[in-house]
Amino acid sequence: MGQIHDKMEIDVIELMMSREPCLHESIKSAKIIKREYTGVGFFTYYDNVIIETETTMTGVGAKLNRTIEVGFVLFLKKGHIMLEGFTYGDCWPTEIASYEIYST
Repeated sequence: MGQIHDKMEIDVIELMMSREPCLHESIKSAKIIKREYTGVGFFTYYDNVIIETETTMTGVGAKLNRTIEVGFVLFLKKGHIMLEGFTYGDCWPTEIASYEIYST
């Protein structure tokens, strides 16, 4: 996918973490270890996270390429995080030219 996908993920996580300032600092050292595409979304796995809690965060959506509505779920689990991105029935685009992120 490329740099715009990476930037979108950072923006999504930043917006989610803005509601949890104590967790925000903990993920700055996160490193992507793998990303899997499912056809209608993706899973990105991060490691090297200094976090001792287990929680799930939602409440962020985006519009990709001005037409495709997507949602996100962030799973935090002791030292690891996983971000899931998904569409609402559309295929995940092979290229992201633009995105608009918003709180839901």
